[in-house]
Amino acid sequence: MIIEKFINISPETKTNIDLIKIYIAFIISFIISFLSIFYNTNYYLQICLNIFTIYVSIDVFFSTPDLVLHHIFGFFACQFITENNINFMINNNIYKTFFNTELSTIFLSIKLLIDWYKKDIEQSKYLKIIKIYYAINDLIFFYLFFKLRIYDFFYNIIQNKKFYDIVYYHIHNSIIKNIKIYTSIYGLFILNIYWFLIICKKLYKQVIVKLFPSIDNELNAKYIININYLIIIYYYLKNIKKYILSHLCYIFIYIFNLNDFYSKEYKNFNLLSNFICLLDMIVVIYYSNTFIQKINILLIKILIVIISNVKPFYKLNSVFLHILLIFQTLYVIEAFYY
Repeated sequence: MIIEKFINISPETKTNIDLIKIYIAFIISFIISFLSIFYNTNYYLQICLNIFTIYVSIDVFFSTPDLVLHHIFGFFACQFITENNINFMINNNIYKTFFNTELSTIFLSIKLLIDWYKKDIEQSKYLKIIKIYYAINDLIFFYLFFKLRIYDFFYNIIQNKKFYDIVYYHIHNSIIKNIKIYTSIYGLFILNIYWFLIICKKLYKQVIVKLFPSIDNELNAKYIININYLIIIYYYLKNIKKYILSHLCYIFIYIFNLNDFYSKEYKNFNLLSNFICLLDMIVVIYYSNTFIQKINILLIKILIVIISNVKPFYKLNSVFLHILLIFQTLYVIEAFYY
C-alpha cells in the first residue's frame, strides 16, 4: 500500500484495512453495476462516474502497484468525461461498457470474502453448499471478467470508431490530453488482459495440470508450431509483390518464436531477435492504413510479451503464442491491403 510509505501501519491494522477494502469494493461495484444496467440514464450514469472517481481517488492509497495503475487510469478516463461535460446518452454503449466492467468485481469480492472466512466456513453445516456456490461463483467471475473487461471493452471501445471520434471532437490535437485519455483506456485494457492471464494461469494449473497432465506437453506445442508459417506462405504466394515487407516481418518473428524452445541456449541471440521484432513492429505500425489497425497490431505485440512473461499455459504457452502470431499475420495483411 502506498500509504505505508508515509505512515507506519501495524499488521493487525493492515489486515482490517484489507477486509474493509473488500466490503467497500463489493458495495461500490454493486451500486455502479445496478445503476448502469437498470437505470441507464444520463443522471444515474453521472452518479456512477462520481462514485467511481471518489472511490479510486481514495482507494489508490491503500492499493497494490497494479491496482494503483488501474485507479490512475480510471481517474483520468473519468476526468476526460467530466472536463468535457459529455452526454452519456450519445454513444451510450461506450460508457455502459466502461461502467459494466465493475460487475465482475462483485463476484471477485464474494470469492475473497469466502476465502477470508474460510476457517469459519469449514466448521459450518452448509460447507458443501458453500463449496458448490464457490465453484459457481468462480465460473461466473471468469465469464464476466472475459466478457465485460476483455471482449466488450475491446469491441465497444478499442475497436469502436465512434470512441475515437468523441476524443477527437473534444480535444482535437492537444498532445497532453490525447496522451492522458489514450494511456488511460489502453492502460485499463492491458491491465485487464494481464489480470485475465493470471486468472487463466491459476485455472489452467487447477484443471489441466492436475486433471489432464498429458495435455501439458511441449511435444503437443511443436505439432502446432508450423500453422502460422503455412498461413504466411499461402498469403505470400497469393500476393507475392505486395507482401514483401510483411514477409520480412515474419522472418524476424520466426527468430522470435525460437526463443520459447531454445531460450536457455541462445540468450544473446534472444536479445537480438527481440530487438529486431521491436523495430519490425514500429515499421509495420507506421505503414498501417488506419489508427485502429495500428492499435490492433500493437496490442497483439503487447499480448505476446505478457504471455511470454506470465506463462499462463505452462508447457503449452508456445501454442498460444503462435495463435497470437496467426492473428498478428491477419492484422498485418489487413493493414497493408485494406
